Amino acid sequence: MDLMSETPKPDEQVDYEFSRLTYYELIQKGLEMLETSKNLATDSEHPRAIEVFTGLLKGIADINGSLVDLQTKHKKNAIEKEGPKVIGSTSYTEEDPKEVVFHGTPADLLDKLEKEEA
Repeated sequence: MDLMSETPKPDEQVDYEFSRLTYYELIQKGLEMLETSKNLATDSEHPRAIEVFTGLLKGIADINGSLVDLQTKHKKNAIEKEGPKVIGSTSYTEEDPKEVVFHGTPADLLDKLEKEEA
């Protein structure tokens, strides 16, 4: 997949896609090597072969964790850019209006939701 040949995107999106693709490739190659390393460790029963195998397992687990962290941060950034969905009155005087999701009475909220469903 050539990320640079596609339509122009913000650098952040390109970096995210490139990082995600790199993590996938690293995990795939690690899994391929894991089988070879497991067979070598099992056949030889050599402590160093077993150490390499367990190190490879840890490395793959770490990369998986990094992939999940990348996805979590990407989703968080997307939510922050989008901002919360405000339902009801926006005439509040809060210091940080991004934190307000709804301002009004419970009855106002129910009325608003009923109107949206209709």
